[in-house]
Amino acid sequence: MGTFRIRPMDFISDLPKSGGYTCIWVVVDLFSKLAHFIPCSTIPAAPTLALLFTKHIYRLHGAPEVIISDRAPQFVSRFWKHFHECLGTKLNVSSAFHPQTDGQSERVNGLLEQYLRCFCLDQPTAWVKWLPVAEFAYNNAVHTSSQHTPFELTYGFHPRGGVAPSTNVVSSDPVYRSTEMAALHDVARRLLLEAKATQKTQADRHRQAGEELEEGDLVWLSSKHIKQAGGKFAPRYIRVPFLSLKRFFC
Repeated sequence: MGTFRIRPMDFISDLPKSGGYTCIWVVVDLFSKLAHFIPCSTIPAAPTLALLFTKHIYRLHGAPEVIISDRAPQFVSRFWKHFHECLGTKLNVSSAFHPQTDGQSERVNGLLEQYLRCFCLDQPTAWVKWLPVAEFAYNNAVHTSSQHTPFELTYGFHPRGGVAPSTNVVSSDPVYRSTEMAALHDVARRLLLEAKATQKTQADRHRQAGEELEEGDLVWLSSKHIKQAGGKFAPRYIRVPFLSLKRFFC
């Protein structure tokens, strides 16, 4: 019934310490987009990672066909390779932030950070208590590419929450359930392929030249490499006046 077979995974690290945790392990299914957000005290070594995998992923979905990740030490270690060799799982490892491989987990990381930032801007050390809510909200939201929620594509229904995003389309009658799930997956697969083609077309376009800036104009500056109160939950961009390079080199 589930489709958790190809799983990009990545870490969100260096978070403000919350309940003893400073890291989130993000695991995503490439087809259904179902995600699990697993808090960690620090980026775990391979043996600890295998225990977390068994506890949070394997017991719910079984062994995946493929795991996609970057070249973090845990993912290229001999222990991790042997562990998944025993499970019959293929490991696809690439460079970090490579859009053709682990880009899915990178996008989910950004969404998760954005979600937690809304709740934790004033209390950055409270993020861990919001993590289960963030996971439920993400999995129960309609994905723009598949036009269905991850819960619906994985289980065939929406768990009862505050407000269901849409009417369940899969019958509770087991006679029709497998047929309807197959039809649902066919539609989602077609929509995902169309979305992927659209994204590729947009990515292949050359960027348009921006308008000329005058010194003193206010611009948005990425705060990625700027230390701020609140750490990763601080605003991602800040407004600053534009400074011409002539000021520094002339």
